[in-house]
Amino acid sequence: MKASIFRKFIHVFAIVSIIGMVGYFLPAPSSYANTIYHDFIFPIAIGYILSYVFFIMTVLIPIEYRKQSVRKNIDLTEYEVSNKLFSVFNIIFDNVMYQKQIKAGTLIKEDIKLALQNKCLHKEYIKPDGYAEKFIAIGEKLENISKELESLISQVLIINEFLSEDEINIFFSIRKKLSVYDFYLDKKLYFSPYEAKHQNISYMSDNYYELYLLYVRVQQIVYKNNLNIRDIYFDKIQYLYYSKQFDKVIGLIKKDSIVLQSQDKVWVRQYYMLAKYQIGDKTEAYNILISLLHEDLDIVSWRSIFLDMYDDEVNTILSNNCKKQLIKKMFDMLENEKQTYELFRNCNQYIMDNY
Repeated sequence: MKASIFRKFIHVFAIVSIIGMVGYFLPAPSSYANTIYHDFIFPIAIGYILSYVFFIMTVLIPIEYRKQSVRKNIDLTEYEVSNKLFSVFNIIFDNVMYQKQIKAGTLIKEDIKLALQNKCLHKEYIKPDGYAEKFIAIGEKLENISKELESLISQVLIINEFLSEDEINIFFSIRKKLSVYDFYLDKKLYFSPYEAKHQNISYMSDNYYELYLLYVRVQQIVYKNNLNIRDIYFDKIQYLYYSKQFDKVIGLIKKDSIVLQSQDKVWVRQYYMLAKYQIGDKTEAYNILISLLHEDLDIVSWRSIFLDMYDDEVNTILSNNCKKQLIKKMFDMLENEKQTYELFRNCNQYIMDNY
């Protein structure tokens, strides 16, 4: 920030000096004023202008060149940080049905608190009883990811002169949130009759919710960086779709700024189709679906499409283009995933209410 203020001062002084030079060619009101100007003010102005040119050539241009070369590495590291933070919440929820909400930035504090009900740091912290098997130990995974995040953040903060103030604050905040709790206690945890039956980590919910908000901010920075990288392009499409920014999904895909393989194009067309369906352009969405099915779209692998796009017309299209066994298998798997999601919520709600 200090360097930025210094540069602004140099720029302003240069402008003033140039104005002073222009005054050299204007008639002076008196011979005395003319002498003062030409013998004193004008040489100083020339000196500052030459200094400014020297400053541009030897300082600003090299800094800008270095910034361009370093900034891309920073952008890539920020993307890695975003992915690692996503992994943290993917571990916490341990349910594929929540991935959309994680990416969309729509999780609330209560979601995280509920997800942590059946999570513990280590299995030895769980008192054996009929419900102990429902608990999942995630301490080691969280510890490993936290170390990886710390390493990535340290790499970025070393070159903080190329970071914005917002980026610096976010990275320091992430580091702080990751260090709030220890993920492992060296001594065994013994239970007394006065202790809770299970040592889950729901007490961490506030901290992880604040970390989640930081993840959302990092994600926004990554998407603004506009790196032409396949995985970031896909992530951005998913983020825009899951956050219900359907027009932006369509606009991004229409830009066609990424060179894609044929299978990738199928993936992109599906999100284009879903976005069209959501904004009410169902005729085009139906036509794209028919085209994809003619290209042997695997409806079982891509079954999540039909969570957001299903009506009588879609049912007819599926019936006319797919085998009944495949359609049944697809809907059976969707139903199983729905039941798993509901079981997850019900189980964790039971733990919250009874332990």
